[in-house]
Amino acid sequence: MAGEQPQRDAATGTVCPECDKQTIRGSDKCHHCGAPVDSGETISLAMWEYGGGLIAAFGFFMTPVITGLPALYCAYKVYDRSPNSAYGIFAVFISTIIFWIVLPTVILP
Repeated sequence: MAGEQPQRDAATGTVCPECDKQTIRGSDKCHHCGAPVDSGETISLAMWEYGGGLIAAFGFFMTPVITGLPALYCAYKVYDRSPNSAYGIFAVFISTIIFWIVLPTVILP
């Protein structure tokens, strides 16, 4: 029917107020038109992505033992909605582990 609104699932996302299309859950902006969207979540998807990458990168300065758990938690939080970001956080975390294995064995002796 032309006058009916499409079914909206609260678990998959919110509706953009500008273009009336379904957006990704946790996103701050519509992926169709770029308009700002209130996701209803306290921490946005972009903050989990940025924070996870930043925490994982701090493993180069501190040890991955300290930064590993928070970085992997951020990767876990974004995996459902943005798997490539989760893989990126994980890659930086693995790079810090390799760095801390190579540093004392190859570079410093």
